[in-house]
Amino acid sequence: MGGRYNGGDPNLDLYLKAYDESPSSVKRVSRGAVYLAHQALAIGLLVQPDVLDKAARIPGAASRGLLGRFLFAVPESTLGRRAVDSPPMPALLESLWDQTVARIPAIPEVDAERQVIGLDDGGHALLRELRAKLEPHLEPVVGRYAHITDWAGKLAGKVLRLAAVFHLAEGRQPSQPIDATTMTYAIAFSLWALRQADHVNAAWRLSESRDSSPGVPWVLQWIERTRRSEFTLRDAQQTAKRSKWYTGKHDLEARAVPSRPGADPVELQALQRHRQVAERRRVHGPR
Repeated sequence: MGGRYNGGDPNLDLYLKAYDESPSSVKRVSRGAVYLAHQALAIGLLVQPDVLDKAARIPGAASRGLLGRFLFAVPESTLGRRAVDSPPMPALLESLWDQTVARIPAIPEVDAERQVIGLDDGGHALLRELRAKLEPHLEPVVGRYAHITDWAGKLAGKVLRLAAVFHLAEGRQPSQPIDATTMTYAIAFSLWALRQADHVNAAWRLSESRDSSPGVPWVLQWIERTRRSEFTLRDAQQTAKRSKWYTGKHDLEARAVPSRPGADPVELQALQRHRQVAERRRVHGPR
């Protein structure tokens, strides 16, 4: 995907077009062209956060909408706060999960080349309501999700895909329309995924500052984890000494204060006023 075998030039067309089964052709020098009429591709990955960070740096991955086609699930790390004897999964949830997984292989194959799964009136109404409420938040200047329009702009399509998966996993036939209950489940999951995408995007924006300000992500996490409302530079230095990026007495001041133009207001509020060691400043954490 990143162009390892293509001289570093990313080959994204297949991934972009397979998202909605758009036709494409692959030209091969010695063996002729291959035409794909209804290509379909499903990708499921379990990766470390560093892999997500590298994916964001693939040329064109964000601007062409590749990253906006993925659903993200990035659970918060519990390292250092884990329960020694954590309780087992509730028996009811385990049973429901087992039943769902067992039903998926039983989904009947469709003889026709393509089959459309429709929505009933209740499903249509919920989808229209979601789209109407979401649209103002995509406004490029003041929209709540203006920074992730490549992802949020595809939310309705994601909801329909999820609803179809849930519909079939419940044991229903493709000829049956998707009802309001299934659509409700799909919308709830998609709104959770929207928050996850927002979290991933925030991590990407913070990673952009690591070369010049590698301490920014660390300080923000330290403020949030310790729930501090005020502290001195010395307070942060005492803990930062155990971090890999910290190498000296003035490292926190020099490397944690963002210097790039247009730095996030949260970063500036939290970090920019630490230049006077003894002076206490009130710091507001991320909302």
